[in-house]
Order: sequence, then C-alpha cells, then structure tokens
Amino acid sequence: MNFIVGQLLLHSSETMAFWLFVSLIEDCDMRDIYLPRLPGMYKHSSIIEILIERHLPILSRHFQQNNIRAEMYTSEWIFGLFASVIPLDQMGEFFDFYFHFKWIFFY
Repeated sequence: MNFIVGQLLLHSSETMAFWLFVSLIEDCDMRDIYLPRLPGMYKHSSIIEILIERHLPILSRHFQQNNIRAEMYTSEWIFGLFASVIPLDQMGEFFDFYFHFKWIFFY
C-alpha cells in the first residue's frame, strides 16, 4: 500500500493522491485485498493462475510439478499494483490505464 501511495504522491498533489487512493479502494475493488485472510489477494492470484494455465501451459505444468503456488509470486504485484517494480517515469501511465480498465489492465 505504501508503494501505491508513494507513487500517487509523486504524480499528483496530496489532495489528489488522497482521492485517487480512495478511488482505488472503493471504485477499483482493492478493499478486499487488505481484509483479514486476504480474500482479494487469493481471488486475483487464482485468476492469474488460470490465465497462466490457459496461455502458458508449459510454465503452468512446471509450477505445478514444483509446487509453486501463484500467491508466492503474485502477492507483491497485487498488494502494490507493480509500484515497486515499474520505473517512476512509467508509473503515471500505468495508473492512467489502471483507473480506466481496472483489474482487466492489471491482468
């Protein structure tokens, strides 16, 4: 969450960053990611796992054979919306697309 807020503050004023964060939580369905037992994180990890299974079957089999669960590599992406790995100068464009397309763009 701190990576997201940090990026919002770099790309907007404090007031705008606050309302953008509120929009992320309310309009972009991020609230369930931070609830107890992390239901949103598991939901999005499952979707990513299904997409890998469908579009990258060899990789999916490799993950299954080695007991690599999606949560092991997707949790940081989901919690931080890639804010810890996307370069600063490209994060504004990421947010533009994310606010427009929501989770579809994320996937």
